[in-house]
Amino acid sequence: MEPQIESPLPVLDGWFERQPTIAPTASIAARRTARRLRLNGCVLQNFSGADASVPLWEVNLREHPMERGKKPLEFVVHLPRGKVSFFAPSDEVALQWQQASQKAGTRDINAYYEVGDVLGEGAFAQVYLARSISSGEEVAIKKIQKFDDDELETLMQEINILRSVDHPNIIRTYDIFDTPAHMHIVLEYIQGGELFDKIASAGRFSEKNASMIVRQMFAGLQYLHIHSIVHRDIKPENVLCANADWPLHIKLCDFGLAEVMAESKKDTSVGLVGTPGYVAPEVVRRQPIGPPVDMWACGVLLYIMLSGKMPFYGRDEIECLRRIARGMYEFPEREWRNISPIARSLVKGLLNVDQEKRLSASAALHHPFITSHDISDAPIENDLSGLSSSRRKLQKVVKAVMTVNQLKEALSGNSNSKSSKA
Repeated sequence: MEPQIESPLPVLDGWFERQPTIAPTASIAARRTARRLRLNGCVLQNFSGADASVPLWEVNLREHPMERGKKPLEFVVHLPRGKVSFFAPSDEVALQWQQASQKAGTRDINAYYEVGDVLGEGAFAQVYLARSISSGEEVAIKKIQKFDDDELETLMQEINILRSVDHPNIIRTYDIFDTPAHMHIVLEYIQGGELFDKIASAGRFSEKNASMIVRQMFAGLQYLHIHSIVHRDIKPENVLCANADWPLHIKLCDFGLAEVMAESKKDTSVGLVGTPGYVAPEVVRRQPIGPPVDMWACGVLLYIMLSGKMPFYGRDEIECLRRIARGMYEFPEREWRNISPIARSLVKGLLNVDQEKRLSASAALHHPFITSHDISDAPIENDLSGLSSSRRKLQKVVKAVMTVNQLKEALSGNSNSKSSKA
């Protein structure tokens, strides 16, 4: 049973006529200019035209209300610099916007959810266990602190992605509440915890288990990539289990670094985001990125699941990045002697340095390691206890940023590139 959402996040987009403050002798036609307004949650944006991607201005309706004016079809927005009037094209549209703007300006999360204990926290966000007042169902609420306009733009992109996706292998978003200081995202509560914790405590793990897990990861990523969304931060912490018992139902989560490809600036001249150890070679090389970065990260996770070891390592972060840029990894006999050739084949297809030749999510779903009915169910002999989140040595960060200098150092001496050894 899912939480009942009594007050869903309002989203509207439509054309209005704007009336500026001008001389009273001007005609009505001269006074009004067509403007496109977009209401996304509590944020109202004003665009100059249909093709405009950057708003002329945007305000939070919790701080700057949008109210019905005295004239027919009139709305008055209380901007920081003063009031401005917009006129709806019809009574039906006016009523729709009136109801949505009132809802956007008055929503209070405490009226719908009882917020409980902290489940986890990072530098700028906390996740709380909560309960729907209407249904009694448990949910997770991610409370994110707002900062400057750039951070808000990134946050709104994450929210737009969360609202647009609907797939059994992607965490569900039930509701969103916006306040001047914080954004609250109401998410599906995933009780099974992190995937790697489940593997570490399972006692036995087989290639068949690994096949079932990565098949679900590929299915979720195929859905994202078809919809032009790149996750960009696939790592153990972002692969959760919806249930506690095997077979596991996998959910991808945390879209804080995700991008819509059509909107991506692909700016390779500044620091690039990701988690060292899981980023793809094209990220280290500051090349344009896309869906292949997610598939590379899946290859890293599969390698770890089968061997209990990281494929890329080093004395420091720079050496790790250098190995990634060169595709320098091996299949040590000690960990891989009993792993099947078909499993190694999938790892190689995912960890291909050339992103044009790297397996896509669709291609990976048709790989024999996924489609075959003869994948071994025998326990893998490797020690996987180190995969536990309490033991593995990973970056404990919400957002790891690699600077240009780090990337340049990692690329130094990279002319004689070496690839993996079978």
